Amino acid sequence: MTSKKTSKTAEHAREIGAATPKDFQEAEAKGGGVVEVTVDGLTIAVDPTAFQSDWEVIEALAAMEDGSASPAAMMRVTKAVLGDAYDEVKEHVRDGGKVSADAMGSFLQDVFEVLNAGN
Repeated sequence: MTSKKTSKTAEHAREIGAATPKDFQEAEAKGGGVVEVTVDGLTIAVDPTAFQSDWEVIEALAAMEDGSASPAAMMRVTKAVLGDAYDEVKEHVRDGGKVSADAMGSFLQDVFEVLNAGN
């Protein structure tokens, strides 16, 4: 039996373009962990394992979680997660000529949601 919470989670995952467990399995079988995710109408390729093996990124993620992350730590996580799509995402969230930290943070948070929903 599916709970109401699970149903809402699955629905939200579909809405934000979350990769499915099958997507992750297929990417892993091909020798690369790259999956396409869609956030805010932008589809990017992300390797969810690329940042998981970098200890400094893991430290930065922990600092972000407890609220003690420096801007440099947040930048390191953002670049590690977005990889080659970093500049494309900056242009996507640019508004009035500026890239706000809130817009980048929100986009990154959505990427994490998509990746977590797929696992």
